[in-house]
Amino acid sequence: GDLRSSHVAIVSTVKAPFEVLRPWINYHRNVGIGQIFLFLDDPEDEALEPLESFDRVHAIPCTEEYWKSASCERPEGLIARQVVNVNHGIALAEGMGCGWVAHIDSDELIRPLVSLDKLLSATNATALKMTVLEAVSEGLECDSIFDAMLFKKVPGRVQAIAARLLGCRRAFAYGEYFRGHAESKMLIRTDGTVARMGVHKPEETGEEVRLSETDDIQLLHFDCIGIADWDKKWRDRVGKPNAYYGMRPARLRQRDAYEHAAAD
Repeated sequence: GDLRSSHVAIVSTVKAPFEVLRPWINYHRNVGIGQIFLFLDDPEDEALEPLESFDRVHAIPCTEEYWKSASCERPEGLIARQVVNVNHGIALAEGMGCGWVAHIDSDELIRPLVSLDKLLSATNATALKMTVLEAVSEGLECDSIFDAMLFKKVPGRVQAIAARLLGCRRAFAYGEYFRGHAESKMLIRTDGTVARMGVHKPEETGEEVRLSETDDIQLLHFDCIGIADWDKKWRDRVGKPNAYYGMRPARLRQRDAYEHAAAD
């Protein structure tokens, strides 16, 4: 197949310390990711300088000048900023010869179970959804996401009912098995067929956009691994209404529980 079609890039909007980003970058380079585009949500991010020493890693501070170049003011909500960044990143990746792009966060890892080159060269899909797994915290403290070894799969309806009947109700938080997002993310072609990409999937899909799924590429999501991570995630959102835009009811109830616990 065309080598270009199997050259994969990652695009991510990040706000994480360099010591968190470094192993995340090295992991993805080791599994065959060709280019990594990091949009630094904090334009004064101290990670910028050390990131510039990495080959094939492109750190882009989201400065006022950056948003002007994107023909917009800095969006208030993170999701809106991510959408601008991923579409800019896709254009940059295409310009560097990458045939595919995955939009993920710094608490997510792409885990291919087969050769990325062979799989992506063989598919006729425009966008390929990865299988999402959610990491399970085995203790209150965790040094890095690589400490987590257990993962949840999205249960089917029958499995969910059986779990409740067998006394596993506490595995469900407000009716949901996953604490974070249960919707996975996609690898998409950079050939222009997808006019606009969203956080999880294409925002505009015509007949020419072919969506497919694969069990051969997993998306490992490390949502709140350890109490410190959980505390920081919700503390950073308290008092910021835009931080909850589009959030599922179960997640909003998690927020309410956090705010209630913090008040005590």
